[in-house]
Amino acid sequence: MLRRALVLAAGALLLAGCASTQKVVTPAQSVQPAQPARITVTEADAGKTVQAGAGDTVVLVLHNTNWSAPAISPASVLTPAGAPSTTPSSGPSCHPGSDCGTFTQTFTVAHAGTVHVTSTRASCGEARKCTGGQGHFDVTLVVG
Repeated sequence: MLRRALVLAAGALLLAGCASTQKVVTPAQSVQPAQPARITVTEADAGKTVQAGAGDTVVLVLHNTNWSAPAISPASVLTPAGAPSTTPSSGPSCHPGSDCGTFTQTFTVAHAGTVHVTSTRASCGEARKCTGGQGHFDVTLVVG
């Protein structure tokens, strides 16, 4: 009887050792899509190429209230998100006629492509005519 118990115990151990190991299968981790970025473009970006993605928000901020509404070419890449706005500012460094403040226009990137954003102004402060590149803003936006 003891011999039979030992044989059964050995057999159980043998079967346990030969049993296949179970893999723990975890569900695949979901990949979160990239959150849309908010990209601010200013005069410091004039003449540069800026990278963006579809769905991103592009905020154009030009530091003078005399800038024209931007021209977008081709217009289909960017969708205006509301009307442009100007925010006048005052203070000791702002002289009459200098058009202190900001011009702001917000866009949503509609799809991939390359777009040029341009704006112009005739006055560069205190009724002073712009010279050279002061009166012209141009940035290239590449949407991947």
